[in-house]
Amino acid sequence: MKESVTPYFQTDEPPFKYGFKWWLSKLPDSEEHVWMGRGFGGQNLVVFPNEGLIVAFTAWDILPNSTGKEPAPSDFLAAV
Repeated sequence: MKESVTPYFQTDEPPFKYGFKWWLSKLPDSEEHVWMGRGFGGQNLVVFPNEGLIVAFTAWDILPNSTGKEPAPSDFLAAV
């Protein structure tokens, strides 16, 4: 598990890095990586390991007039 959430590649979508099947993003002012399973249309599973929190976010952002902007992982912590 530890190897799968280690950032190995910088992606074309800052601030995301990629491990083995997990998208990884650092929280602001933190060294913690949040693990994300990102799906089609904004379907995300976000794991906050230090907080012991898992967030399932469902969206359907595929319409022609969509903004294409997904919430940042830190947005979920503010909501909790």
